[in-house]
Amino acid sequence: MIRWLLGASVRRAPRRLALATLGVAFPVAMLAATLLFVDAAARSMTAVALAPVQVEMRALATSLDVDVDAVGRRLAAVPGVVRVDRFAAADVVVGAPGSSERTSARLFAVDPGYLQHHPWVRVVAGGLGRGALLNEPLRARPGFADAGTVAIELPGSRRLGTVPVTGTVDLRQATTWFAVPTGEVQGDVAVVPRAVVVDYATFERSLLPALRRVLGATTSVLDPGLTDLPPVDLEAHLTVDHAAYPSDPGRAAAWSSELQATLERQATGEIVVADDAAEFLSLARDDATNAKVLFLLLGIPGVLVAAALGLAAESALAEAHRREEALLRLRGASEG
Repeated sequence: MIRWLLGASVRRAPRRLALATLGVAFPVAMLAATLLFVDAAARSMTAVALAPVQVEMRALATSLDVDVDAVGRRLAAVPGVVRVDRFAAADVVVGAPGSSERTSARLFAVDPGYLQHHPWVRVVAGGLGRGALLNEPLRARPGFADAGTVAIELPGSRRLGTVPVTGTVDLRQATTWFAVPTGEVQGDVAVVPRAVVVDYATFERSLLPALRRVLGATTSVLDPGLTDLPPVDLEAHLTVDHAAYPSDPGRAAAWSSELQATLERQATGEIVVADDAAEFLSLARDDATNAKVLFLLLGIPGVLVAAALGLAAESALAEAHRREEALLRLRGASEG
């Protein structure tokens, strides 16, 4: 009987049935669409926040005597860490052979594989090999345009060594290299126009022992009041799998903080880990919270309007339903 009545209603009043269905489904669909959109937008924010991060974690050696290779092997075993690259930097003075010209520069030491894994360090000409790459501002200095070798020395000290020039490098996008690693101004980018990049093996063999003799084992890289790049520092740059971060930016920020603590425990006292992704994730977390509030504030009125339209449609159909029920009762239909 019920099926017969339903079929008769569909045949005789299809528009009324469609309107009744729309009145119920429209507000439900509006609410579901708003919630799904907010959830999808929040989940995409972690990937967007991590996109501009060049190096997720930086393990800073507390002294020049730290064995970066041994520490790097321990850090690479931590779940979520994809790759560990050696890195070193120091303030130096460079000179060209046959010229009295001396100019200050920032020396960077990396392995050749580092340049392949991080395309924001762009080799313009030549290659790293066992020599040195000069950036374009240093090439523009008198005596360096066609220099076959460069002499490297510490400011106000003796010469550390001489290395062959094997090419030119563009470091304009390498903001991580010029960012203050620790302290109250962590992340601030220092303006260092001239730079030279050498192979880490050359640095470890020829320059690092001289730096230890001249500067001692201590380094000021961990000075909390540091407002500029440290005179010298040893680091391990960690690439973290972006898929390991939770999709929600709030949970991703908490997970990143836990990973930082885990990494520091691998070599307690030897390194301090700087989380370069933390600021981006924190901003994404705040943006996600604001977005949820905004979407809900914009979506709730739409849901209310949809509900009002649904009630209006149901009210318009109520009289027709009451009339049909009265006819059924007159014909002997029971409440059941």
